[in-house]
Amino acid sequence: MKELIRVFYGGGGTGVKSIVAYCQNKNICYNSDVVHLYYGRQNLIKSKAFTLAEVLITLGIIGVVAAVTLPTLIAKYQEIVWLNQFKQTYSILSQAYVRASDDMGGYSKDWGLPTTSSKEASKQIYNIFSKYLKFTGVVNQYKTIKNLNGEDNHSAILHPSKGDVYSLSNGTLIQFGIVEPDATDSFNIGINVDINGQKGPNMLGKDVFMLFPRADRPMITGYDLWWVSEGNCSIQNPASNWTSGGACAIWVIKHGNMDYLHREISHEEWIK
Repeated sequence: MKELIRVFYGGGGTGVKSIVAYCQNKNICYNSDVVHLYYGRQNLIKSKAFTLAEVLITLGIIGVVAAVTLPTLIAKYQEIVWLNQFKQTYSILSQAYVRASDDMGGYSKDWGLPTTSSKEASKQIYNIFSKYLKFTGVVNQYKTIKNLNGEDNHSAILHPSKGDVYSLSNGTLIQFGIVEPDATDSFNIGINVDINGQKGPNMLGKDVFMLFPRADRPMITGYDLWWVSEGNCSIQNPASNWTSGGACAIWVIKHGNMDYLHREISHEEWIK
């Protein structure tokens, strides 16, 4: 069946009649031919579209480029999401700690907390912080946490046996715990957080972090003791004396990025 396609012309009404007559007489105006007619002052020009082979080749090239670039773009986007979630949760907890310290008349070392870890101690810390945080409930559905190097974590991070896991209004999962005294007495409270809740990858340094309110000042840090090094936040060369990824909160707080996911952090950068 003949079907005249739309034509573009540069003349008057007689030009339109001429084009219609031309199409009918020459029998070329089929959809399958995809022929466009342009009517000029003197000439009638025929211009064909891309062939099916050309279209398929172009689509193939686009597909290859997308396959190469999309994983990198998606990973970069996910990193930005994690970073923003971390910063938001860190800000919320920091403000809560400052307010609690003001109301308690001192920092955590003066709160009369137990010195050994237990579910009861975790609940005691929760009762203090709950006055300044918006919790939506208890989420004790344990999920296996992985270290940054991909191995399973065996420290029972966010495990209900260590204390209840609570959900903040922004979706972050939080678990409070006691840090038993160390040589410097820098911390006596630990806060494990999963910044995107039940979503994956449930990995230290990506969406799971270990935070520690300072026992002697109004700030929250990572576990930045003298022996904690860049190897405690490394994918390629994790330190053997502690959890891989357990110190990544130190880097994110100081530098505001997750560069350790892409490269090895030098010792000079770590101690800066």
